[in-house]
Formats: sequence, structure tokens, C-alpha cells
Amino acid sequence: MEIVALLVAAQLAQATVSPAARCAQLVSYYDRYGVGRSTNSDGRRNHTRIAAEFDCQRGDYQKGIAIMEDL
Repeated sequence: MEIVALLVAAQLAQATVSPAARCAQLVSYYDRYGVGRSTNSDGRRNHTRIAAEFDCQRGDYQKGIAIMEDL
């Protein structure tokens, strides 16, 4: 029962995150976990990530978030 309460609380917490914070969170996650570590990889995906970050900086959060969630 406690696990269910924790899951509900986590979902509510995510629902109240501002779009700017969510965008920054997704970019951070990608930078930490999504990027390749070899010297010659992820060129197209990295440009997509950069474009999504620019969208967020310009205030187009929904577009930036959608792009980052697809990566």
C-alpha cells in the first residue's frame, strides 16, 4: 500500500513541474545517459538535442519537450 502511495505522489510531483524545468531535466538526462561515449557518434542526435534546447530557451517548451522525449 505504501508503494502505491509513493507512486501516486511521484506522478503528482511530475505533473506540477514547470515546462522550463521539465525541458532542462530532459536535456540533463540525455547529456548523462543518452549520449554515446565514443569519439565519433551521435552527430545527428546531438544536433537534435541542441535544437530542442534552443526551443526551450526561446520559450517553445512543448516543442522542445516533445523532441527530447523522442530522443
